[in-house]
Amino acid sequence: VDDEPALLVMVHDILNDAGFEHIKMAPTAKDALVAVKEEKKDFEFIIDDLTTYYLLTDFNSSQARQLFNQRQQEIKNLIALSLKLEQRRDSYAKSTPQQRSGMTAEILDLEKRVEEMEANISRLEMEIRNTEIGSMKP
Repeated sequence: VDDEPALLVMVHDILNDAGFEHIKMAPTAKDALVAVKEEKKDFEFIIDDLTTYYLLTDFNSSQARQLFNQRQQEIKNLIALSLKLEQRRDSYAKSTPQQRSGMTAEILDLEKRVEEMEANISRLEMEIRNTEIGSMKP
């Protein structure tokens, strides 16, 4: 066995040295592949193991589309409520014990509302999927 280290040479370099001009086409093919992958995507919503939607127009069912819009609005509301809860928690942490007693009930209420909204969004997602799958069946 030869004790010298193996020399690894890139195929690209060998082909270029041999005068193969078609290697220059590779970046163009790569760019085309990237362009295909960069299709417009407004969101990502998984319908089932084989189907993922990226645009509102992907929905076959108008009812599923309406439910999806409702879900999107619920998510916006959840984000706003979560930010409000975070601000109240920060205020609570910086407050005196006397101020905290009045804030506790509000924070607990906000936490409960956030939980309810998360559950509602999950329920909507299941309903969207079931509605859409039902519309796809022949």
